[in-house]
This record gives sequence, structure tokens and C-alpha cells, in this order.
Amino acid sequence: MTTTTRPYQSFGPSGGDSASLEKLKAMRLPDLAGKSVLDLGCNEGFFCWYAWAAGASRVVGVDKEDKWIERARLRCPAVEFIVSDWREWASDEQFDVVILASALHYADDQEWLLHFAMSRVAAGGLLVLEIGVANGDEDQFWSAKRSIDTRSFPTRRKIEGILARYAYKYVGLSVKQEGDPVARWVLHCRCRQPMVVLLLGAGYSGKSTLARLLSAKGIDLVRFDDFFTGFLSRPGFLDENLREIFTKFNPLLQGDKIIVEIFESPSTVQSFVRCLLPSSPPEILVIDGYVPAKFQRGFIEEVKKYGYVVWSADCQSAEIWEDRDGLLNEFIVVSDNFVVKTDRIVGHIDAVLISDKGLTISGWGIDPLDRSPLSGVMLKSGDYLENVLVLRQVMRKDLVERGYVSEGAAAGFDLFVNSDSVFFRLYETEGADVFAKTVEFIGLHANNVAGKLSLTQLPSVGG
Repeated sequence: MTTTTRPYQSFGPSGGDSASLEKLKAMRLPDLAGKSVLDLGCNEGFFCWYAWAAGASRVVGVDKEDKWIERARLRCPAVEFIVSDWREWASDEQFDVVILASALHYADDQEWLLHFAMSRVAAGGLLVLEIGVANGDEDQFWSAKRSIDTRSFPTRRKIEGILARYAYKYVGLSVKQEGDPVARWVLHCRCRQPMVVLLLGAGYSGKSTLARLLSAKGIDLVRFDDFFTGFLSRPGFLDENLREIFTKFNPLLQGDKIIVEIFESPSTVQSFVRCLLPSSPPEILVIDGYVPAKFQRGFIEEVKKYGYVVWSADCQSAEIWEDRDGLLNEFIVVSDNFVVKTDRIVGHIDAVLISDKGLTISGWGIDPLDRSPLSGVMLKSGDYLENVLVLRQVMRKDLVERGYVSEGAAAGFDLFVNSDSVFFRLYETEGADVFAKTVEFIGLHANNVAGKLSLTQLPSVGG
């Protein structure tokens, strides 16, 4: 009389020791169509058989027991089954989905096996882990007696410690089998990807304040404003398509127009994102900049191509800014862009140096709301306007001593007006006194505000 060993996995009405179908449901496998799947400790190949039936492009099962692999090959010849111990299996192949179910407690070194399983997960892939977890708050393995033997099971604290270097999620409880001394958990684990938090809201939503706070905590920060300013000092770091856009508009005052023009073309979006993101992705990156709602999805999809997990943060408490304090005097137009002219800009024109090449104008200016320096100066005489970008920012110790700016802030500036300018000819022909009386100096700030700079009688200095 011959006897047959009752199978562990259940393939049909005769069943087995494991409720395999119910366990499969609890594991909540992703869509396997077109994906590669590895089952470590596959037994008779139930999960391999399901993966093949679900349309996986490649399925591999590994188990050290010859008898289980022999039965598995008979059931599903299309799957590659390998007889091997985990440590002896030498393949470096990676898979979209790796399954480690009801197997961890058989390993002599469970930590090693978990890390090995994760090393077999391809980029963007998933480890589906079904394990017994012991009660207790200690960081250790507990020895527990089962109906057939004694095995070690990690506590929750232990398994979370082992998985700390990965991204993992508790999915739920698995099916408890007869004789189980501990509950069975299902966890989904992935290799960590760099994360980017997008602060893309409109002005006055507090995104810049949030960005500064996060940066102060050591989190890497990229600001559109800094990127635009960087073009002025390093124009060569942009490709030809972006350079054309940045030279078409004023990067300091017309960032909104630049963004709209960039996002009108997929090729310039790709160039912008490539230049914006750091070459070595940090663990967490914050991006602070306004992107109109209709362009945000395209921007997010382009960022994701660089391997980032993307979070988009929206402020739920933002208010529409109103002129409650009567600060507004008038609107002025700067390079086809409306800028609010206010009384709050503080600054002064100190000197003008004339040479055969043009005028160099020295002074200082800030927006006292955040004590940040100006981005340029507009010269106005009657109806004639001319915008001049900051040529060079200058440290001013006197402004620090008077408390206008913090230590290290460069609120002073040197501007340059070309010799073909109307204002150069006015200064050259009429002199400093007439120039000072007829020309209005309006400080321009990146906050889209502007204000008149004070001046005394300008010293006439020859170059």
C-alpha cells in the first residue's frame, strides 16, 4: 500500500494544507499582464501558475525541494522552475514583481533573505511579502512552536526596522492556517525613489514661505525665481530653445510669461525640466514656482520621467490679496507687464558715473515687506520709459547697520545705461542738475511691485 503526501498548496477540490486562493486574494497582487514575476520559495507553483494565467511575460519559481518543483513543472510547463537554495541561486536577473509568501520563517538568516528579495526587484517594481508577525514591542525574533515544528518570527518592530531602507505598506492580514502560532501579514515593499514636492500655487498662497521653512530644515529646494535669475548670470546653461524665450522676456519681472511660453511646446518643457532638476536626485526635493493649472499635469509627467515620486501640494487657506490698506497709487507698464506702483519701496540713487560707453548708476533699494533687494530700475521722463536690469548687486554695510537688510544681503546695485539711450544723451547735454530734476527713478522688484527711489542732487562724475 502506497501513501501520498498531502500537498501544501491547494489547486483544486482536493485541496491542501494552505488556502492558496484565499491567500492570493489577501496578497492583492498588481496587474501582472506583460510583467516579469519571481516566486521565491514557490512550493508547487500555485502563484507562478496564477501569474502565467494572468498574462505575465516571464515567470520564474525557485524552491530547494525537488518533489515540489517536479509537480510544479507538470502543472505549468510554460513557467521556468529552478531547484535551488536561495543563497545558491546565482542569477542577477531582476523582476517587476517578486513574491515571498509563507517562506521567510524557513530562512536561517531572515534579514539577509529580505534584502536579497529586494535586490531582485527591478526599478519601479514590487515585493509582495506574506509573513508571520509575532506579538510584542521588542526589536527581535520570537521563537514559536507550530504544529509541525518550531520557527522564529519577527515582531512588528523588527520587521519595520529591517524594511526601514525601503518604501513599504501594510496591506492587511493574510489567511490564518491551522496550527499558526502568530498572525500572518501582507506587506508591499518597493525600493525607495526620490520624492519631489511641487508647490505650484498662485501668489499669496504662502508657498514661498513654506518652501523657505522646508529649506531651513535641510530639504533641497529649487525656486523658479532663482532659476530665472540664474539665467542672467549664466546664460550658457540653457539650451537654444530656452535661451530664445529667456531673452524675449525679462526673467526677473515676466516669469509668468516665460512659463506660459515654455509650456506651449513639449520640447521646451523637456528642456526646462532637464535644466531645473539637480543632476543627482536628493531624497526629497521641493520645487517652488507658479505653473498655471492647465499646464501642471504636463509638468508633473515630465518630472516623473526622472524617477521621482511626485507630490503636488495645494494650499487650502489661501486668500485673494486685496488693497485693504490703500497702498496702491497707480499701475505702470513694464515690458508689457502690469506692475503695481506703491509707496513701500525704499531706496536711493547715490551717484552717476558717465563714460563714452554710457552711464553707471549706483544706489540701493529694497521691498521692506521682506527686506529683499530690487531686480532693476526704470528711468522715466515724461512719457518716455526705459527699463534697466541690475548690472551688479553690491554689499552695503551701512544698510545692515541701519537695520534695513540682514547681514549678507546685497541691497546695493550698479546699473548701466548704454550711450545710445535718451537718458545718456540728456545727462551728457544737460548735466547732472537737469537730469536729476527731470528723470524719475522707479525701483522694480520681483514681487511685481515698483516704487520711486529718492535722490539728492547727483554728483557729476566723469569717467
